[in-house]
Amino acid sequence: MKFLDWYLKIAFGSALIGASMEFFMIKTGFYDKVTILESGKMAWENSLEA
Repeated sequence: MKFLDWYLKIAFGSALIGASMEFFMIKTGFYDKVTILESGKMAWENSLEA
Protein backbone atom coordinates (compact mmCIF):
# COMPACT_ATOMS: atom_id res chain seq x y z
CA MET A 1 0.00 0.00 0.00
CA LYS A 2 2.45 2.51 -1.28
CA PHE A 3 -0.04 5.33 -1.86
CA LEU A 4 -2.41 4.75 1.08
CA ASP A 5 -1.81 8.20 2.58
CA TRP A 6 -2.55 9.84 -0.77
CA TYR A 7 -5.82 7.89 -1.14
CA LEU A 8 -6.84 8.79 2.40
CA LYS A 9 -6.21 12.47 1.73
CA ILE A 10 -8.31 12.33 -1.44
CA ALA A 11 -11.11 10.46 0.36
CA PHE A 12 -11.10 12.93 3.24
CA GLY A 13 -11.12 15.93 0.90
CA SER A 14 -13.97 14.48 -1.14
CA ALA A 15 -16.02 13.75 1.97
CA LEU A 16 -15.40 17.28 3.24
CA ILE A 17 -16.51 18.83 -0.06
CA GLY A 18 -19.62 16.63 -0.20
CA ALA A 19 -20.57 17.45 3.37
CA SER A 20 -20.16 21.18 2.76
CA MET A 21 -22.37 20.96 -0.35
CA GLU A 22 -25.08 19.14 1.63
CA PHE A 23 -24.86 21.70 4.43
CA PHE A 24 -25.20 24.54 1.92
CA MET A 25 -28.26 22.93 0.29
CA ILE A 26 -29.94 22.38 3.66
CA LYS A 27 -29.24 25.94 4.84
CA THR A 28 -30.53 27.57 1.63
CA GLY A 29 -33.76 25.54 1.55
CA PHE A 30 -32.84 23.75 -1.65
CA TYR A 31 -34.59 20.51 -0.69
CA ASP A 32 -37.83 22.33 0.15
CA LYS A 33 -37.86 24.03 -3.25
CA VAL A 34 -37.12 20.78 -5.07
CA THR A 35 -39.91 18.99 -3.18
CA ILE A 36 -42.43 21.65 -4.21
CA LEU A 37 -41.28 21.60 -7.84
CA GLU A 38 -41.37 17.80 -8.02
CA SER A 39 -44.84 17.61 -6.48
CA GLY A 40 -46.11 20.12 -9.03
CA LYS A 41 -44.50 18.15 -11.84
CA MET A 42 -46.02 14.88 -10.63
CA ALA A 43 -49.45 16.51 -10.27
CA TRP A 44 -49.20 17.80 -13.85
CA GLU A 45 -48.14 14.40 -15.19
CA ASN A 46 -51.03 12.68 -13.41
CA SER A 47 -53.65 15.21 -14.53
CA LEU A 48 -55.98 14.69 -17.47
CA GLU A 49 -54.45 17.62 -19.38
CA ALA A 50 -51.03 15.98 -19.65
